[in-house]
Amino acid sequence: MPDLSVAVIVPSYRRPEALARCLRALSRQTVAPARVVVAVRHSDEGTRRCVERLRTGLANLEIADVSGPGVIRAIDAALGRCSEAVIAQTDDDAVPHRDWIERMLRHYAADVGGVGGRDLVWDGTTQPGSNRGWGAQREVGRIAWFGRVAGNHHLGPGLARQVHVLKGVNISLRRELWVLDRELKGSGAQVAWELGMCLRARADGWRLIYDPAILVDHFPAERFDEDCRGRPTLRAQTDAEWNQCFVIARHAPARLAGQAAIYQLAVGSHAAPGLLRPALSIQAVRSTVADPRRYLVTAAARMCALAAGFSLRVAARALSDDRGGAVRLCRRLDPVIGCSRWRRASRTVRTDACNHPVATGGSNPADVSRERWSV
Repeated sequence: MPDLSVAVIVPSYRRPEALARCLRALSRQTVAPARVVVAVRHSDEGTRRCVERLRTGLANLEIADVSGPGVIRAIDAALGRCSEAVIAQTDDDAVPHRDWIERMLRHYAADVGGVGGRDLVWDGTTQPGSNRGWGAQREVGRIAWFGRVAGNHHLGPGLARQVHVLKGVNISLRRELWVLDRELKGSGAQVAWELGMCLRARADGWRLIYDPAILVDHFPAERFDEDCRGRPTLRAQTDAEWNQCFVIARHAPARLAGQAAIYQLAVGSHAAPGLLRPALSIQAVRSTVADPRRYLVTAAARMCALAAGFSLRVAARALSDDRGGAVRLCRRLDPVIGCSRWRRASRTVRTDACNHPVATGGSNPADVSRERWSV
């Protein structure tokens, strides 16, 4: 097993009972983390008291103060207190198994940038994973040729294998790969925040490993934002569509990004139909007629997200290649797409939250970008 130090990040908000259960599990790890950082908002006194109460059982437990909402802001605050070689993250409503860290470290070969595992989802009455009724899924953490992300991390059977994306409730990455997209929308979970990091890591030549034997018990708890579990508002659905389209357009290999953009605009999904989907599906026609505002708002969100993502992609390439014409083009597009931070974001594309340089992996990035992404 590689001799790597590990820090664990746990963002938490108004769920002290669940957080206490998570921290007790981290205190019983067979390989103890060098540091555990809980990201706590200034206004959340209940969570702060819970952490202070558990400090005696977890001597390396720290608090990272968070000034506002959103998981990205919380992770950024926690990363500022971490200098370990590997950073793992789990949710406050998850309970890592005793060998969670130990099994993760076993996979960190020289060209492995991230390792994750399975979350056994419980609803309090059924066995883990069975409450969804889908059974085992071999298609885990893959991105199809048209940009659809197949998660299924909670249902993956079998042996460890390479994937395109890991899940935030059970994820670890090398310290230099924790580079977050601060442009993502949402006031809580911020859907697809881990997707950008994983795509960037693969573009730099790193492998991502999913091992179903790396387990956490996941007890989905209440969310205090627009994305109420199972009952998302229009704002939450719009944010989710924006985030996924933006990340794919900005970080996916060029061919995949182009194919995904065409598919998302034309076809979309059942929940958020594309411009041509009503002509292809009676169900889409019914949903569009029943709620035309949702159809128009989500379609507009996709178009704006794709424009923003591609603009930042071009800006980053232009700055790295010193192509003055492309830089001027992005400056002209800036007021149209509303991404006023593209200059800062593109300049930091190869640095982490603490401005540490991002290293490249052992593979040739050109070979990785040519990999067949369809499953």
